[in-house]
Amino acid sequence: MKSTLTVTCPDQRQLAMTQFKPHAPIGSVVIASAFGVAQSFYWPLAEFLCGQGYTAYCFDYRGTGKNEDMVANGFCLREWATQDIEAALCNSLETDQPVHFIGHSVGGQILGLAPSSKKLTSAIFIAASAPYWKRWPRLADGLKIRVNAGFILPLVSKLYARFPSQKFGLGNQDLPSSAVRQWASWMRKPNYLFDDIFGLDCSAYKEIDIPILSLAFSDDLLAPLENINHLLGFFETADCTVKQIKPKDIGAKHIGHTGFFKEKFKDSLWQNTLGFISTNKVHTATPYTKIPSEHKTHNEEASA
Repeated sequence: MKSTLTVTCPDQRQLAMTQFKPHAPIGSVVIASAFGVAQSFYWPLAEFLCGQGYTAYCFDYRGTGKNEDMVANGFCLREWATQDIEAALCNSLETDQPVHFIGHSVGGQILGLAPSSKKLTSAIFIAASAPYWKRWPRLADGLKIRVNAGFILPLVSKLYARFPSQKFGLGNQDLPSSAVRQWASWMRKPNYLFDDIFGLDCSAYKEIDIPILSLAFSDDLLAPLENINHLLGFFETADCTVKQIKPKDIGAKHIGHTGFFKEKFKDSLWQNTLGFISTNKVHTATPYTKIPSEHKTHNEEASA
């Protein structure tokens, strides 16, 4: 059953969420959106999970979609995690059932900024990475990221109070321009949001001691494997597994950065995801890689 509810964030602001609740839940799944993507994009997956016995939650971050009016002066991008994701997790954790997390792109990147993330049962990251231009396999693609993060995004975000995301291929809904500026500043550093210059409390990343399945896609031009591995290195105690999927592995022509959430992958990608949520184990012959210990440290210089 689909319904709307409101939960209270730590700063006492009210976050609107969409709940998909089965008759007899066996657990819950919180779905955190990518940058500029409306929660409705994830509803088909939420309905699928509901049909399998899981209460699924979707929401728009503050300043976007149904929560557009939540942004106050001095908004910081970290609030999407410390306030919004945190509120969603706390709501789910009120039960004594397992709580799982699916984070798409930035939704997975910022999970560890939410204090309650260490109480999760498992997490699945979809195309979640630490995007730094030098780690793109093709120099031309990396240079595009450098130009966007260093020039285009900062400039355009100063011209508009609301960033026109669709015009720049950043999603299907407008964003607070301050969020775009902060995101661009993260991308200019090799260690992304973890760089000391941003002053973020990233301590919970080291304390998340759960199974994490991170899905990468060979035709995803926005989240190359090296950047995905770099992000996972900050989850020092988690049991991280990376699986890179080629479209041909599942009989598809294209998956890319957002394709996972299309209903046509219900019997392949979604079913495999359900298997991981149910058992916290990877049940597929498709190749996957355990993150070795050398990926647990980051020795790159902190300047772009």
